[in-house]
Amino acid sequence: MRTLIKLPRKNITKKAATSSDGNIMPNYAFKALDDLRVVRLADTKSGIKAHTQFLRCDLEVFCSVARRPLTPLEEDWLRVILFLYGADRLAPRKPYRADNYRFWKRSIRISIPVTSPTIWQQHRDELTKALELLTGDCWHLDFRQGEIRRDQALFFTPKNENLGTPLLFSGGLDSLAGAIDLLNSSEEDLHLISGSTHNQLLNAQRHLVGDLNRSFNGRVNHTACEFGFAGEQDRTRQGKESTQRCRGMFHVGMGLFVSHLSKKQSLVICENGIGAFNLSASPLQRPGQCSHSVHPVFLKRISAVFSKILSVDMVIKQPALFETKGQLCKRVFASSESQQLIDHSFSCEMFPNYRSKKNQCGRCSSCLVRRASLYAVAFPDAGEIYQHDFVNQGLPSKGALRSGHEMLSDYCQRVQSSLALSQAGAHLPWEYPEIASIQEELADHLQLPNDRVLKRLSELNHSFVLEWTAFVNHLTAA
Repeated sequence: MRTLIKLPRKNITKKAATSSDGNIMPNYAFKALDDLRVVRLADTKSGIKAHTQFLRCDLEVFCSVARRPLTPLEEDWLRVILFLYGADRLAPRKPYRADNYRFWKRSIRISIPVTSPTIWQQHRDELTKALELLTGDCWHLDFRQGEIRRDQALFFTPKNENLGTPLLFSGGLDSLAGAIDLLNSSEEDLHLISGSTHNQLLNAQRHLVGDLNRSFNGRVNHTACEFGFAGEQDRTRQGKESTQRCRGMFHVGMGLFVSHLSKKQSLVICENGIGAFNLSASPLQRPGQCSHSVHPVFLKRISAVFSKILSVDMVIKQPALFETKGQLCKRVFASSESQQLIDHSFSCEMFPNYRSKKNQCGRCSSCLVRRASLYAVAFPDAGEIYQHDFVNQGLPSKGALRSGHEMLSDYCQRVQSSLALSQAGAHLPWEYPEIASIQEELADHLQLPNDRVLKRLSELNHSFVLEWTAFVNHLTAA
């Protein structure tokens, strides 16, 4: 979940394109190059400055899983999702020094070199639909003829032939629960797939994988991919887009890709339903301001594009889609041994982008949902692993430190008002336009009638409200 966006300022001096709702929409144009450079083209009317940025992604990691060099189409897939990530980061949502609320939606054009432009052009609209749901922007994709870079795939160390069931692994509490659940429910090995943009995250993931291997007799394999920017950074002072919506798409796209290379036809993503659907806390929030990187409709769209581009049949499974984080933890962390691993996971939205050495900030919405969930099931939750320990120190007086708490309280109040009108969830599409816009597609994907989907969403959110309310009462009584 994201914090609420402030209302726009009235004094805006520079002009830009406007979106369908009348708000200003920054326009960006990019050209991707074969050597993993993405070029932001200048726009003098909008004040957007040119910049060339190198990107990095080690193909040897993927060749090791496949036990062979990648095919041209496979290389295309990696390059496309990497270039989209780069364009998203280099397109700030407020380049005109105006408020983020009004400048949220962007128009992004990008030309990408691929080895089979015809295939990519055939599925361009489907990829665009997935991107627009993910980021809330207008995307214009063009695919042109590129060169095959076979030199990147010549040297690699083959991994085992059967790596186990693929699970996208962030190192968060939900993905840890998913790993333990699969290890307990099957004798097959587990293949954890992680992406990271910095060493601190990668080292934390590897540490947690080591804990799992010690607890489950070495049944866990791990494929980790480092990606992101390389070389000289942007010095035009326009900054990078902090929301990084396409980072989630790269993780999912990489997970699908590694699953395919390991000769599997499915990828497991374990995320509780509140985080997966991620409904807005306020009607003021725009499409894309709540992350949809693990939303079932986005996952359905991106896996369909992947399957069509590479001519495979790949699906994504979400075993915790209608569970709260508390319900997921109660179901999975039954033993005291597995509960000991909880403190080694990290759920913080800010990890590791703050000065404290603690893994969790303790004040963002993700940290607070984690703490409310662990309180609901009476699991150990050491306060010393949080920079701000609201449970033992009480709620802070500073408003900035309370933003995550206030956002979750607003969310629960909005959900409660909707459920008060219909416990079966019939009012949810009226209150939440993001549900109404994809209701039919969601029901078709889940293979459930519309009313049953709304009923389960209603039950999910009702359970979350109970968890959060109990936790807030505990905080105020402390």
